[in-house]
Amino acid sequence: MLAPNVRVIEPTKKIVNGIDILKNSLPKRVCAYCRVSTDSEEQQTSFKSQKEFYTEYITKHEGWIFAGIYADEGLSGTSMRKRKEFNRMIADAMDGKIDIIIVKSVSRFARNVVDILNIVEQLTLKGIPIIFENDHLNSMDDQAGTRMRLLMSAAVAEDFSQNLSDSVKWGKIRRIEQEKYPCVKTYGYRIKDHNYEIYEPEAQIVRFIYKTYLAGQSYGQICKMLMDREVLSPGGVKLWKTSTVSYILENEKYKGDLHLQKQTYSDLKYRKRIKNTEGKQYYVENHHQPIISKTDWNRVQKEREIRTSQRGYSPTGKAGYSSKYAFSNKLFCLGCGSKFRRHKYDTVQKTVYTWVCINHKRYKNCKQDAIKEEDLERTFIGVMRDIVTDKDGFINKVIANIEEVVKNRQSETSTEEIDAKIISIQNEMIGLVRDMTVANTAEISAKTQEMLGEIERLKQVKETTIAEGLALERDLSRMDNLREMLNSDELFDKFNADIFRRVVDKVLIDGKTATFVLCDAVRITRPIIGVENE
Repeated sequence: MLAPNVRVIEPTKKIVNGIDILKNSLPKRVCAYCRVSTDSEEQQTSFKSQKEFYTEYITKHEGWIFAGIYADEGLSGTSMRKRKEFNRMIADAMDGKIDIIIVKSVSRFARNVVDILNIVEQLTLKGIPIIFENDHLNSMDDQAGTRMRLLMSAAVAEDFSQNLSDSVKWGKIRRIEQEKYPCVKTYGYRIKDHNYEIYEPEAQIVRFIYKTYLAGQSYGQICKMLMDREVLSPGGVKLWKTSTVSYILENEKYKGDLHLQKQTYSDLKYRKRIKNTEGKQYYVENHHQPIISKTDWNRVQKEREIRTSQRGYSPTGKAGYSSKYAFSNKLFCLGCGSKFRRHKYDTVQKTVYTWVCINHKRYKNCKQDAIKEEDLERTFIGVMRDIVTDKDGFINKVIANIEEVVKNRQSETSTEEIDAKIISIQNEMIGLVRDMTVANTAEISAKTQEMLGEIERLKQVKETTIAEGLALERDLSRMDNLREMLNSDELFDKFNADIFRRVVDKVLIDGKTATFVLCDAVRITRPIIGVENE
């Protein structure tokens, strides 16, 4: 019995089919989200049925206004980046165009715990519920345990995706071990009797790309040459992209080999392909007839390694590669970080070439003076002569420096230890849910959010660890180039552009001083030698 001075205020909303409906409110704008992950006939039938069902369901529902069907075909639920319709739906909801979202299940919505919780939080703040029909969940239901049920449904969906991915990987490895090597569509080849057969019209283009690249042309220049000749790309269009040229130049299939399982996904959330450093890889030599000789293929890879390291900062935001000159994309101003560009001017006696900081030339806000090209060449010759004079001592110093860099690059844990920590946290989350009661729901929810944050941090650490390993491999490759040259007894009596490109990562210019960066572990600083200083 309430006290006489206490008045009961009735709730302003009621639950209808799991949905909060405001009394005496305006009609609700309701949309549905549909998705299938493959383009199979069975899935397409399901996709069509979903759209038809929700269109009729929303249209016939009293108090609802049909706000459309947002549908993604043939896309995984683990990543939202490529789900255009999903992202359009969320944007429309945030813009106030949608009042209620209906979806078949949590797994149809997304299969990543963090993504689901973030979106639910955003929409909840806007007062927009998500109805997961099969899971009987309403994202705005404030009943005890609803948020945890949603969390567990998302966790189950994510775990299913991971298990499915693992099963697919296992099947591929099993077929490889049985010498049933997969053949995928590759430009320059046709697949016949489960093997690669050269398709000459396209093979000629592949040879042209390799030859032109070794001649010093950039990806962009090669693309322009192909488009000028109206050569169709692997996609069957006249437009060639630099990424296409890059892929052709790095593909070991063109030398007759197969490299299987060389890439994997960083995680299910982002589906980012990275180098497989933890699982088994398989390399099959002389699997099929090559289009490119192994010698030329290896030459291209060394050139690519050199060019890859030559991209840097410029005020314009453009950092494309140019190999027209030896110092292209190699020179950087230590004062402002900008690249240098080549210029020429004519004197009575001769034509003089200089390298000028972009900031100094174009924006007039850098005090770095221009450097004569011949002075840079002389300085590099001097550096190489110094190295040759005591090459054994230099190599020993390099090894010691690299070991120190490796030590400093090592993360707090290995990738295996990071994976173990993630699994441990996930198991702890499951234990918390099992022990959940009405009284401790809020506490467990907060703890779970903290754990999810730690899992994301560990994933970032893992990606950094992998990236550091790849950087070290590039440094070691450059040192192998240097060792090879030192053992060749090169005289270094004149400037060799090819040697410069292969050995030097970049050159930092500070006034009249140049620091030649061979890799992170090796930096050699010298005064720039001018003709007048000799």
